[in-house]
Amino acid sequence: MKKMGVFPLLTCAALTLSAHTYLIEAERLGANGEFAFVNENPAHESGSTHLYGREVGTRISGKVEIPRAGKYDLYLRNQSYGDNARRMRLRIDGKLCGEVGDEEVSGVRYPCFVWSKCPEKIELSAGVHFFEIETSGMNTRPDALLLTDDRDLILTVNEMPRFSAENADGKITLLKSQNAPVFPRGVAKFNAAMKDKPFDTKHCSDTIGFVFDPTLDGSRLTGVDLRYTLSGDDGKQSGGVVHLEGKPVTVETTLDKPGFVCLSAEVCNPDGSLYWVEVPGAGPAAYRFLSCAGADEKKIPQCEEPRDFDAFWDREKSRLKEVPLKYEMKEVAGKEPEKYKTFAVSVDCPGPRPVTGYLVMPRDAAAKSLPATVKFQGYGLYMQEKPEPPENMLFFEINAHGFPLEKEMDFYTEFFRPLTGYALNDGADPRTCYFNAMVLRVLRALEFVRALPEWNGRDLMTTGGSQGGLQSLWAAALDDRVTFCRVRVPWGCNIGGSTLGLMPPRWGMRYFPGLNYYDAAFHAKRIHCPVDVYDAGLGDFTCPPSGIARMYHNLASPRRIVWYIDTGHGFPADGTENWEFKSADFAVPAAFETE
Repeated sequence: MKKMGVFPLLTCAALTLSAHTYLIEAERLGANGEFAFVNENPAHESGSTHLYGREVGTRISGKVEIPRAGKYDLYLRNQSYGDNARRMRLRIDGKLCGEVGDEEVSGVRYPCFVWSKCPEKIELSAGVHFFEIETSGMNTRPDALLLTDDRDLILTVNEMPRFSAENADGKITLLKSQNAPVFPRGVAKFNAAMKDKPFDTKHCSDTIGFVFDPTLDGSRLTGVDLRYTLSGDDGKQSGGVVHLEGKPVTVETTLDKPGFVCLSAEVCNPDGSLYWVEVPGAGPAAYRFLSCAGADEKKIPQCEEPRDFDAFWDREKSRLKEVPLKYEMKEVAGKEPEKYKTFAVSVDCPGPRPVTGYLVMPRDAAAKSLPATVKFQGYGLYMQEKPEPPENMLFFEINAHGFPLEKEMDFYTEFFRPLTGYALNDGADPRTCYFNAMVLRVLRALEFVRALPEWNGRDLMTTGGSQGGLQSLWAAALDDRVTFCRVRVPWGCNIGGSTLGLMPPRWGMRYFPGLNYYDAAFHAKRIHCPVDVYDAGLGDFTCPPSGIARMYHNLASPRRIVWYIDTGHGFPADGTENWEFKSADFAVPAAFETE
């Protein structure tokens, strides 16, 4: 297998003057899984370690305008975390271009970025085309799609190559992915719903039903099939095909032990191909559904809690006293500067790096007048942006890594490079793993906010999503001065659940017993303030429903959870069906109520 570094790659592209090579790279995923390039700087070097579509075990889509008609070789780039973990399927305009990712790669240190070539060329006209990447391998993270008619260009690099609009001299063209086609509700939708509420009263002996009523422009679909698979926390798997004849269809199952069962379904033509429809103004899209239902969720198993859990954290928290609370606040240009002050903040902290983040407050804030919110960020390596100013509040958002603020992109590219895959294979020693210093920064951030003269001395909220939700739960468990915890799709709940037979996350950390000290399910037992899990996805397999349910039922404090049907790790679409459950004593503190 031929391997090429950055400069040989670009040189090869330049030799064939008539060749055309297009790179489409993701910097983020939107709420509906669209593959989005968001940097507006044409000279930006794409391919840095923190720019990738972070959705896993699901479908990622987008549309892009190809400038020139041609017959192209296709390559997918993936950030891989191990062998047999790179499986991807690519479709363009509904046509299957091939499955990639199982080729043997030797001499590679994971995590790394790997190019995989689709087996067949594809002929494309000039204009807008819709692409879709389906990931099926554990820990798969698609990062880029490359099309080339340069037969001499071979991409087999195992390190991440760099492309830019400047140094490629126009021979490799960076294209910006547009938003993916999304079904407007009422135009084309599944109308999918559980047969009845799947929580609270469901037991393993009860039938769990999923009801589908696929429609298009208000009319039920006929002459097509519903293809589905079922997989559960009890280890059972099954599937089937149901012909749609213009009436609702029910798929039923049961669970043999407490947990959740996942149903994945899609509408197909009689020949087995996906049924595609044209969404006005958006392009082609397919009917798909992914969601779970639970039974006896209060009995979901969890690993044994460490006997010295509290003693361990007492020792770790004592380290904060060894480093005095010293900080620097530098006012910077923020949003709505006439009304709000924005500061770049650095706070001394035990561990390798300080707490860093942006603090925003009203310009005319009086002493002891404001409630405070500390927000924590999700998993990843990316520059921190200045937050939107909140009304009548101290708002402090920290990054997870303690990196300096207000630097150039080149600085962050180098800073992030050794941190790729942080915390995912690092939990053998709970005293030195990556999460340890992260927890200390979380707690020091709370100390800093409480030291600000504008804080009212009473109200302190922690918030965040995914990894940010995990950090928020740590904060509420380890500092009883937190008065409200508001999280979405919290990560790190029941981390060792897969060792007990529960469905594993399709992306997440490798389990070590030492990670039990960081498990949000155990921290939940120690939280005294109200906890609001305002978004939990029943189709989320980065933070599986079984883990979030286990964490939620470990809470003894006032609590609320909202489960969204057919929703993954992103935000639910407007109007998505959901179920809300809350304890009788739950209420949002007045200081944090929003309209």
